[in-house]
Amino acid sequence: MDIQLTSSAGGYQVQVGRLVGTIQFDYGASAYYLSLVVCRQSAYAAPDARWTVNEDFTRVISQDGVSRPEICGGHGLSGAVERGFSYPGLVQKIRVSIEGIHFDGSTARRVSGGREFLNPYY
Repeated sequence: MDIQLTSSAGGYQVQVGRLVGTIQFDYGASAYYLSLVVCRQSAYAAPDARWTVNEDFTRVISQDGVSRPEICGGHGLSGAVERGFSYPGLVQKIRVSIEGIHFDGSTARRVSGGREFLNPYY
């Protein structure tokens, strides 16, 4: 997946934040593996990136201060998660989302994006 947040300022498109990665569902439907990177681009503060399992279990991807130019370009901070997780029940779906704030000169604009992935083994 590749979710790019954009805003506009002075007639130009501005990249605010980006969430890139993959989700792998376990055949048994009670575990999953995430490989996600969140990039801070022109966001006023670090973007809020998270994933939610079955609409009731949410976790946040924190900024870790590592530069990842191969994914984020020359922009600032990023954060990542790359590991497997077990879940106390059946994983029906996972939603990933990112939200950031961009100033277009004098106004703060909240921009967001996300995608939902259904477990094919459920």
